[in-house]
Amino acid sequence: MTSGSDLEKVDASGYTSLEMLYRFIEVHFYYSAMDGLLRAKFAYPNVNFRYVVTPSKSLQWNLTPFAYDKTTVDAIYD
Repeated sequence: MTSGSDLEKVDASGYTSLEMLYRFIEVHFYYSAMDGLLRAKFAYPNVNFRYVVTPSKSLQWNLTPFAYDKTTVDAIYD
């Protein structure tokens, strides 16, 4: 999965409009990833999904998925 398995709780009461947009994107990607997992479990009920591989923290957001340069990839692995 490209999203972390936990959605961090935040106090958004003081967020500006751009911070709210960024938070919306975080929440959207989280629920999109979880929806994909739930759909897979529903489509294949006889499969035991024992492991779900997720990053320990959110990956750097990019307009083109997985279009990272070497420096960014090295930072993600670190």
